[in-house]
Amino acid sequence: MYTRSAFTYIELGIVMVVVMILVVAALPDGDTEAKQQGLELAHRFEADVAYARSLSLAQPDDPALIQVDVDNNQYWVARASAPSVPVTHPQTKKPYLIRTGTGGDPGLEHVTILALDFGGDQILAFDSLGSTDQETTALLQITSGGGEYEVSVSPTTSETGTESGFSANLTTGGLELPIVNGL
Repeated sequence: MYTRSAFTYIELGIVMVVVMILVVAALPDGDTEAKQQGLELAHRFEADVAYARSLSLAQPDDPALIQVDVDNNQYWVARASAPSVPVTHPQTKKPYLIRTGTGGDPGLEHVTILALDFGGDQILAFDSLGSTDQETTALLQITSGGGEYEVSVSPTTSETGTESGFSANLTTGGLELPIVNGL
């Protein structure tokens, strides 16, 4: 009787191809990670709207706002009395400034704040009752890894929502804002 003590080259080749297919299938998809970062920023913005609203309710004499600087891929939470100065973040004790894109906050490197519609400016302000200063729904558009996300903020209730894709073709409007650097 004949017994084999080794594999043939064909058998080894087939095993190598199967192993390579399994390795490639197990590798993370870079686009998926980048898209996830966009969704993460959308949810973070929703939470920041809720935080700014709560600040306004807690201190109605100096309500909060969110100022977005599309050109520099950043936004911050501030007080109406000092809109260019971020408030102190309650957890990190650093300025409440969110930066995206290259050189941005960790986990947001692939995100771009594309456009917004905040009623003609780049400020989403809240009044002492927690309503926004908008007459229509405020929109923030974000792109990341081929993914498109749009955050909407209701003018009266400040209720937020995130949708995949854009409902409108917005532009930045060419508004100039102070650049918040070194924070």
